[in-house]
Amino acid sequence: MANKKGAIFRLLFWHVLIFLVALYPLFRIGGKALVGATFLGFALSLINTIFGYSSIRWGFGRSTKTFFLVVLGGMAMRLVVFGLALYLIWRFTHLPLLGFIISFILFYLLLQYYEVRLVTQELKNGKK
Repeated sequence: MANKKGAIFRLLFWHVLIFLVALYPLFRIGGKALVGATFLGFALSLINTIFGYSSIRWGFGRSTKTFFLVVLGGMAMRLVVFGLALYLIWRFTHLPLLGFIISFILFYLLLQYYEVRLVTQELKNGKK
């Protein structure tokens, strides 16, 4: 259990550090609005990844049918949440939508890489 918590902590630490390093250049390029849009993209990606990793971990001990229902249902739900967030940002804020989308995609790709590594590591640990 401590190893799993350590993996989540490392995920949070490194990605928050990457975000903090990017703050100054983002502020110089686009001001507070770009920083806000980037933060929302980062936060949504982080929540998305933590939810995905947690649902996969929960599904490991279940039947194959349940596992795939949880994983695929979670993917669909996360896609709906992203679409809703995209609409809300577009409709109710003055934040640059392109900044949000680019930061979401970049952080999502980084976090997906890490999520796949964690799942692969858990699969290897489960076979031992």
